[in-house]
Amino acid sequence: MNTAPIKAIHYFCVAARHMSFKAAAEELSVTPGAVSQQVKVLERWLGAALFERGTRVIRLTRMGEDYFKRVGHQLNELLGVSHSISRQSGRRQVKLALPPGFAQQCFAPALAAFFRRYPQLELQTNVSVLPEALSGESNELAVRHLSAPAPGLVCEKLQDVCLMPVCSAEYLATHPGLQAKQQQVAEGNNRYQPADVSTDSCLIYNQQQPDWHKVYPLLGINPDRERAYHCNTSVNVLDAVRHHVGIGLLESSLIERELASGELRGLLASPLPASRHMYVVYSDQVLLSDEALIVKDWLLDTFGQYPQV
Repeated sequence: MNTAPIKAIHYFCVAARHMSFKAAAEELSVTPGAVSQQVKVLERWLGAALFERGTRVIRLTRMGEDYFKRVGHQLNELLGVSHSISRQSGRRQVKLALPPGFAQQCFAPALAAFFRRYPQLELQTNVSVLPEALSGESNELAVRHLSAPAPGLVCEKLQDVCLMPVCSAEYLATHPGLQAKQQQVAEGNNRYQPADVSTDSCLIYNQQQPDWHKVYPLLGINPDRERAYHCNTSVNVLDAVRHHVGIGLLESSLIERELASGELRGLLASPLPASRHMYVVYSDQVLLSDEALIVKDWLLDTFGQYPQV
């Protein structure tokens, strides 16, 4: 036999960990005789004894101790990776691509309810700011921000997205110029040109968010007179806002809890319609599995036309 006997190595490692053929047999759901037989297979293959066998006890030989130290952790890694791949390749698993902000702020809090409702399903989510491929071999479904339905995709609108410029309550309290702008907005005086005087604020830009230019005249802010911080996801923007870095432009659905608690303060009287909205999409060349259809319908039912703040 030229190929290493993987089963025998597995049985040996379990027996070495327990120092008992009986305990190993219980873990492996086999008989002690089956464990002993597999250990003998491995000993013959190695050409060396791995255990000293007594009447009621077994002990590792020096060769057995050395072999166990060298292969035990490697076998555990092999079994772990194999189990993970096996679970991922389950035929009832649905692969779903999500944008980061939606994945963290909306999707994750709803997952427990999903699995209570559909305990037979498995999900694999891929979170990325870039569009993930959609095919029978990769993701079946995706949630994407689109200005209009895209060719080659079936696009079902999930939400009409609205945006709100926000900062933390602490940030607003320590920036009098920004407080004055917000007061003007609260009084309905929000139809003016960008100001020539700085509010001493930092504007937090998401490279994936194209709508900041709509906000400047509504807040009376001149972006050339304010500091800027650039990042690449709405999650980064939200983290920076929470840590009092400055003003971020975020989807209302992502910050509902923070606005309700007072942790964040909206700077406009009402949200601003975005130029891109949220869709559930899938390839028009691939027939969705029954499981993917369940997930699609759940997304639409759970997050469809999410209440805007």
